[in-house]
Amino acid sequence: MSATPPASWAALATSLGPAVIGLLGVLVGGGIQAISSFWMARQQRKDRLKDEEAARGRETAKTEAGRSYVRALLARHLEAYARSCAKVMWANDDPEEEGAMMPPEFPAWPPDTAWELLAPDEMMLIRDIEVRVDIQRQQVEGVFRVAAAAEREARSYFMDGAARIGLDAWKAAQGLRVKAGVAPFKFPRDDGGFAQSLAEHVDRLDEQALQSEERRAAKLAAQKAARDD
Repeated sequence: MSATPPASWAALATSLGPAVIGLLGVLVGGGIQAISSFWMARQQRKDRLKDEEAARGRETAKTEAGRSYVRALLARHLEAYARSCAKVMWANDDPEEEGAMMPPEFPAWPPDTAWELLAPDEMMLIRDIEVRVDIQRQQVEGVFRVAAAAEREARSYFMDGAARIGLDAWKAAQGLRVKAGVAPFKFPRDDGGFAQSLAEHVDRLDEQALQSEERRAAKLAAQKAARDD
């Protein structure tokens, strides 16, 4: 087999040179295009995810704003009811008022209340107030029918019941204000207004109940001691 002469190798290299250079250019260009396409796709994905996250953030903020609005709306509703209870309490305590006033019925919730924005446990906790009001009114009315022999006693029962119901509503309203990020209700004066009147009356009732229980326990203890002697 004869060897290829050097002149032939040179001619072959000369003829293949442009083709090799062209192939290398295609390969390099293809690589650059592939890298560029990959980088652009990656950047587009990052931008899309960023936009989706921003959209979720806007939706979350919108939902939270709606939830805060519902809480503030319900807080104002409960505060108005607590004030109505305070008025009944004051009326029954006023000797110049005639008759005995029952604790007020609970008013219908605002028609535009978006209850679905609240968590189930929070929604039930708020709506349970309405049930507690109804139970309390029935208890007050029942006690009055059984035990009240005069208007004075009826006024006392109704006054106590209105104070307890009103204070429950007031406390629930303040809890809603906190969750809604709303400032506490500010009374025109620094004496606490009707809320303090409700709280003070209930405190007196609780203190009277405690003293009554202590007297009852002491009486039972004395009777037991007498029997043992």
